Formats: sequence, structure tokens, C-alpha cells
Amino acid sequence: TEVGLDEKWGLDHGAWSVLKHLYPKADVPIIQMSLDYYQSPQYHFELATELKSLRKKG
Repeated sequence: TEVGLDEKWGLDHGAWSVLKHLYPKADVPIIQMSLDYYQSPQYHFELATELKSLRKKG
């Protein structure tokens, strides 16, 4: 799966509408991801496990 940064594309309204109230200054790092419909729940669990270490980096 190709992954890339696109700063021109804003957050989806499902994330933005909640985060704007929680962090009105927008001073937290956000990475929005989508679930891959064709992958298994186990795949997504393992992906989350790998990404867990990023929390410590802020």
C-alpha cells in the first residue's frame, strides 16, 4: 500500500468535528488512517501494534 503525506487534503469531518472541540488550538499531531476493507481484523490489530510506539514520540 502506498503511503504518503498530503498537507493539502484536510482531515475528514468525522475526525475534524471532534478534534476541533478537544484541541481548539490544533496543537496535537494527528495521523488519520482508514481501515482497509479487504484486510482481516488481525491485520489491523497488528498494524495498530506496530504504530503504538509512535505515541511515545508525540
